[in-house]
Amino acid sequence: MKCKPASPQSFSKLEKFSMLALVGTHYHFRRVVPVALRPLFGKTEFWISLKTGNKSEARLSAMALHAQTSALFRTARTMTDPAQSKPLTKDDLLALYEDIIKRQEEVIEITERNAAEQLKVERYTASMTRYEDLLKTRVFLTYSTDALERLNQHIITLRQDMITGKMQDKASLASKTEEIERLHDTLVKMFQTGPVLSLAPGAVPPSHQLASSTPSPIPAVPSSPRLTEALQLALLADSQKSDATKKETARTVALFVQAFGDKPVQEITGRVAGEFRDLLFSLPSSYAKGKQDMDLNAEVERAQEFDLPTLSGKSVKNHFMRLSALWNQLIRREIAEKNPWSNVSGRLRPPYE
Repeated sequence: MKCKPASPQSFSKLEKFSMLALVGTHYHFRRVVPVALRPLFGKTEFWISLKTGNKSEARLSAMALHAQTSALFRTARTMTDPAQSKPLTKDDLLALYEDIIKRQEEVIEITERNAAEQLKVERYTASMTRYEDLLKTRVFLTYSTDALERLNQHIITLRQDMITGKMQDKASLASKTEEIERLHDTLVKMFQTGPVLSLAPGAVPPSHQLASSTPSPIPAVPSSPRLTEALQLALLADSQKSDATKKETARTVALFVQAFGDKPVQEITGRVAGEFRDLLFSLPSSYAKGKQDMDLNAEVERAQEFDLPTLSGKSVKNHFMRLSALWNQLIRREIAEKNPWSNVSGRLRPPYE
């Protein structure tokens, strides 16, 4: 029974439409059994514990389980085993389901072992990093001690010269006084910042340098209008555009906003466009003919549960073409930098074909 796993981009809709559920502290995979197949499995839903509280790990496991259960449903519909050329029984289907659960448990066991090994590696790496830091600190302390001793001896010598009167002229006295003050300042800075001592004349820079504590400036992010505002600026206010174009584009934008919210234009990337495509292919075809204010989650669930036909590639392409045309206008007005809807080739097929 071959199964094609869902891509990470297309799986976002699976999570969004309740195929990944957090129960307590662990995620579970949930899959609705089609109505026609429920008598065979004796279930209305499949619930499989993923035994992890990590969302990223749960997503990966759920992707694999989604592909496996999809293949199981296809096999159940044919009720024929191509490899053995004999009809499948209900027990055979249940055995396939149990095999899916067994493989999932094996994957979890392997993942846990890998995580334990990874933890050992991380602890070893952290220990080595601390050891290297200790070596660097030791070098720095050795350097600092020697430098302090040299500076201290220099100050003592200068003071003795002043006391014994070896330097009687005012110019020499002022010069030595300034040097003592400079050395004093150097000592203070060394205690405050450590390696700043390397700036003293004749000093050898230590191998351990402290990073600058000055934070780097954060560049200002230009504001970006939200999608509905951009629609008004670039299309609805344009008297050259036909009423039909405005109406259909506004309808597509309303559908996008219903699913993803009124996002700023700059945040609508190719990844978001891919998620919108997956959503469109999950909606029942009747959605395009009925009211557009129905709950999207409920509509997707209804299409999956009753195996309803979904939006065609032509309908999805029309939505993309409207958004692509809108984005071209936004680019001309320097509201958007690039068009995430333009590369439609290869995108406009159902994600699980």
